[in-house]
Amino acid sequence: MEDGLTGMRVAIEGLVGAPPERVWDLISDVTRVPAWSPECVQAQWLDPGGTPRIGARFLGHNSMNKAEWQVTCEVVECERPRSFGWLVLDNAEDPDRPAARWRYELEPLGAGRTMLREWFEHGPGDSRLRMLLRTHPEWDVPAVVESRRQRLLENMTATLAAMARVAEATA
Repeated sequence: MEDGLTGMRVAIEGLVGAPPERVWDLISDVTRVPAWSPECVQAQWLDPGGTPRIGARFLGHNSMNKAEWQVTCEVVECERPRSFGWLVLDNAEDPDRPAARWRYELEPLGAGRTMLREWFEHGPGDSRLRMLLRTHPEWDVPAVVESRRQRLLENMTATLAAMARVAEATA
């Protein structure tokens, strides 16, 4: 069954009135994301030391529409102050078949400003939404996938705006 999820992408960008180093320090501290995100309610490093580095893992706790779930993530890109990215692993924990990929790219613009780009791509691995679609074959799959894409767009936009306010207030 083709579920329309694999390869679904959402991308946003926004200008942040803070230098890339400050922005990178905020986005790479996954424990701070719940303060800005409408969906991620808690995040914690699983590795000793709790610092962003390639191979480090963290646990994200999410909530939406009274549903709660958690995901294990692995950092796959960590270049201060240019980029930060991670995979959302499914139960098989196969990085070649992640549930999703997330990435931030930072572009310095001078005068203490940063263009921040964020993108999400649904992978081929199992995800909460994929499991729900299997459980509810009566659902209109294209409508459900589009609804999730729109929710991601809204949540990513809100998260970026909230993080930018923090970065700009402390820049």
